[in-house]
Amino acid sequence: MMLIVNTVYRSNLKAMLILPRLDLPFNSLSELVETDIRTFVPAGSFVYKAVMESAPGTTLNRFAKQMDAHVNRSLAISNVVMGKTASLVEKDISLNTIGALYNETKSCPLYVASEKIFSHSSLSIAFPKGSKLKAKVDPILTALKESGILDHLLNQQVRYTRRCLDTKTEAIGSDRRPLELQDFYGLFCIYAGGIILATISFIIEVSLSARGRHPRTQ
Repeated sequence: MMLIVNTVYRSNLKAMLILPRLDLPFNSLSELVETDIRTFVPAGSFVYKAVMESAPGTTLNRFAKQMDAHVNRSLAISNVVMGKTASLVEKDISLNTIGALYNETKSCPLYVASEKIFSHSSLSIAFPKGSKLKAKVDPILTALKESGILDHLLNQQVRYTRRCLDTKTEAIGSDRRPLELQDFYGLFCIYAGGIILATISFIIEVSLSARGRHPRTQ
């Protein structure tokens, strides 16, 4: 009986170390266009213009038929969380949204596809031609960038996102986190208890057997 108990709980310890398999509906744009999943794209954004201006026959051009373009951010997030649509937006927007959802719900209902569709584009502030503000703002932005303050502010905004993207494939299916030693305390205690009970049972059996072989004489 103790052997069976030890085997069962040892198997449970091993099972807790196995990462569950996640069957993702898609993990790249080429896989997405093979489905009928409607996908949110902000109307007028860089991504929207890239899709609309893509050459016929390309993956982006094929994607246009399932594109759901609008500017209602709340509706887009709600549809994505409920599984009605996917989204194709800049990575910074995705990270910010995932972090905000984790902060509110303490769960990770979304995942980020591993394929990168566009490389990072430069972000800037526009001024009217001849504006005197440009000469004043440029040194400030340069100093903020070189000092690392801009990166620090971005990391502060998406600090919860790392909890959801802490996997090798960046797959997000639920509120998962790396296992720590305290997660195994319960099973360790039960396993140790089984070993102790088995040892006590063995000692008692040996003692009773020895007494049976050498009965006390009157």
